[in-house]
Formats: sequence, C-alpha cells, structure tokens
Amino acid sequence: MATRKQKEAAMLEEMGFERKVVKPMKKKRKMTEEQRAAAVERLAKAREKRMAGKKPANVNEDVLNLPDGHQLRHENVKEWISYNKDHLKSIKLYKDSKDAKERSEYINTQTYIKNLETWLRTGVYLDHRWGKTGNQMMRFKVVARSETTVAHVRVGHTDKTYEQIEELMDEQSSS
Repeated sequence: MATRKQKEAAMLEEMGFERKVVKPMKKKRKMTEEQRAAAVERLAKAREKRMAGKKPANVNEDVLNLPDGHQLRHENVKEWISYNKDHLKSIKLYKDSKDAKERSEYINTQTYIKNLETWLRTGVYLDHRWGKTGNQMMRFKVVARSETTVAHVRVGHTDKTYEQIEELMDEQSSS
C-alpha cells in the first residue's frame, strides 16, 4: 500500500513534472553584544547624516519653528498621533457599538487624530483639547481689549488663571 506522498510523486512523474530543488535558507548571522552596539551606533550616525538639514515633509513652517519647551511641538504631536492611532485600533469594535459612549469615544479619537494631522500640515489648531490623550483643555488668553470686544488667542499653557489675566488687563486699562 502506497502512502499519499508516494502516490503524489508517481502521479507527478507520470505527467512529466519535475520538482525543483529548493535551496535551504541560510542561517541568520549571530552578532555579539559589542557588534550589535557598534551597528546601532553606525546606523544612528548614518541617519543623522542623511537627515542633516532636512525638514520633515508636509509640516508647516510655524509648527517647525516653535520653541523647544512648547507643548504643541512637532515631535510631541507626532508622538500623540501614533499613540492615538494605536488606541483607535484597539477600540475598532466601538465604531458599530450599540453603546453611544463607545461610539462617541471612537469618533472623538478619530477626530482628534485628524485635527492633530491638520495642525502639522497647516499650522492651524482646530481642537479645544491637547495632550497625549487629549485630556488637557486649551485656554484662552486676552491679548487685546477694547470697550466692546475682547480678542482672545488660544494658548496651550499659561501660568495665570482667567481671573488673573482679567485683573492684569483691568490694571493696564485703568492706568
């Protein structure tokens, strides 16, 4: 009684089909810790050399020129986008959920990602929240005051509360 492989081989031979001999895969070269550290260092130098003087593509000049301590810097926002994209993948099933809170979380995360990408591309921040999870709220800072209107500017962070800013503006207008 012939086995399945023997029957298959006999049938292929009868049809005149010859199997090509497949080369065995080469074993992966093992690196020592010193070699691995040297390779990491060489790659880091090569990346720096390649990226020297280049600006990231599709990022607005105003966003690139923000000072190092600014919360809405390009590097921070890129990190927030990647974090939220991973989060969006994890809550993918919330999209069609019957629970309104779950659907809302999915839509809010999706919108936050789009707004962050718009910030990088155009330099216009569309959202009222900021941070890795979007839990920080934007504050408005009074920059010019007149008799009838007050001009506000969104700021990511300010040391003063709204009341302190109002007091400062009142003191300036009275003097």
